[in-house]
Amino acid sequence: MAQPLNWLSANSGPFILILALLIVGLGALTVWLVVTLRRVERKYSALTAGTDGGSLEAVLDQHVTQMREATGRVAELDALTRQLERSSRSHLQHVGFLRFNPFRDTGGDQSFVIALGDQDAMV
Repeated sequence: MAQPLNWLSANSGPFILILALLIVGLGALTVWLVVTLRRVERKYSALTAGTDGGSLEAVLDQHVTQMREATGRVAELDALTRQLERSSRSHLQHVGFLRFNPFRDTGGDQSFVIALGDQDAMV
């Protein structure tokens, strides 16, 4: 029993160095794990923001439902936009006004003409 203790006491410097390196390595691993965990927690918080929490499956189901509702609403708005665009073609869009003198011998430019047109009446 004395022989292993003598060998251990004679080689204690390398053992202490190895243990110190192991402690530093484990400390670095711990720091990396903490940073990674915080990053995952932030992403999870961003994913579950605006929900009532619960399981991740419930949160994802709620997100999918919201996306489907938003897609349906966008389709409705697109149809409404197309309808408004079609109906606006017949609205008053062009106005022209001209003063003129119909008779060279009398008065000034006392007569006028106004032209009103929609999109299809463009000249």
